[in-house]
Amino acid sequence: MARTQATAQMHGLPRERSSRQRNLKYDLRRKIHILRIEAPFGIIGVPGSGRKTLGYRFANMNRDVIQEGEVPVAYFYTAFFGARFSPQLRNNPYGRFTLRLTAYIIDPPVELPLQDPPLYWRHWNDFCCLVFAFDVRNQTSFREVSLRLTGYRQENYRVPVCYIAGNKSDRRHEPPSRPVNLDDPEYLNQRPVCERTAYMEAEHLGAFYLECSAKNNTEVSVLLNFIKMCAIDRKYFLPGN
Repeated sequence: MARTQATAQMHGLPRERSSRQRNLKYDLRRKIHILRIEAPFGIIGVPGSGRKTLGYRFANMNRDVIQEGEVPVAYFYTAFFGARFSPQLRNNPYGRFTLRLTAYIIDPPVELPLQDPPLYWRHWNDFCCLVFAFDVRNQTSFREVSLRLTGYRQENYRVPVCYIAGNKSDRRHEPPSRPVNLDDPEYLNQRPVCERTAYMEAEHLGAFYLECSAKNNTEVSVLLNFIKMCAIDRKYFLPGN
């Protein structure tokens, strides 16, 4: 039998709440809207730079080492995250949010066909950032970053915030896979890219530079956090919010 308020007060016991009574704090918490944010971005790099491995890693941050041949061939890779807004972002009625990141792999050529353009081209103007990936042991892929970024700007492409990712950092100090021949013109391309040179080039291009290893999941979370902040700053709202 439910205790009445008088009986509860007499014995110093809490009054049992009937089904008609509402816990307003609980009800309000249930009705808090969850903001859904969608943020596409592009990963640009020559074949062999690990661009697809990087996109696959973003969607599989909890995995250990990614072995050769495990990365599925895809035009894009999607990752989902959930979190709460930090205090400086609480100027909105949403306390929580879910973030959907879609990494589009951008291949050459720069000139796009008029009919049936690549899937990423439809979302280019919505990109929150661009990630230019290169192999830290390949000078050619490093030089391609400057050519690509400069070319996009000269062609009046919309270029958002850019990050230059020196991928395969775990292999920087590995010995060459073949004997070094100083007369071989390919020798210059196989030398590791100096980290200081990469930083200076990124600063010259107006981009941010960091090194990571998508295969071993080394420092990838740092790059991912930068991409998340770009997505939140741009506030990509999905329909229904």
